[in-house]
Amino acid sequence: MADNRRTLNLGLIGCRWITETLHLPALQNLSDVKVVAVADTDPDRLKQVADRFQIQHRYTDYMALLDDPVIEAVGAWVPPHCQVKVAQAVLSAGKHLFIEKPSVLDLHACDELSKQAAQSGRTIMVGFPRRWHRLVRRAREIIAEWQHFVDCICRDTRPECTMEDGRRALQIVLVAKESAALGRPVKIARISHDRL
Repeated sequence: MADNRRTLNLGLIGCRWITETLHLPALQNLSDVKVVAVADTDPDRLKQVADRFQIQHRYTDYMALLDDPVIEAVGAWVPPHCQVKVAQAVLSAGKHLFIEKPSVLDLHACDELSKQAAQSGRTIMVGFPRRWHRLVRRAREIIAEWQHFVDCICRDTRPECTMEDGRRALQIVLVAKESAALGRPVKIARISHDRL
């Protein structure tokens, strides 16, 4: 069966350690993504990274990269104090945006970027790799399997019920699940709010 996925042309802004060590090696392993251009204000760093990963289009001004019509999405890996300006420019250029955490340094800027993305019909993705880590995925599976139990405990809407109560309830669920997996008898009695 033929693979009908097309290749996404990606441009990268910022050639620092994270780009060279983490992002570019990972991107090279994706069959449906091609890094077609990189930009960095440091010409030596730009040359080093572009040469290493055989990227032909190189820019010392990221706005020139954004003018390239071939580029559909941009990874912006710049210092946090520069991210809002770069992110706004990426969205204004009509490109999708992948940005490192923290995406911005204040909530207002986050809201403005979200609004700009919605108006432009573009997507912003914040890099948060731990969400895909095998242990986090397993925790999601456990929570999904025991969701009814968690819902019953956490549904308490009394004003004195806090997030800490919810965390304790989840700990109880996880201990019960672990005990059950080890073949130990599990008996969960009704837990009152006072005992959490």
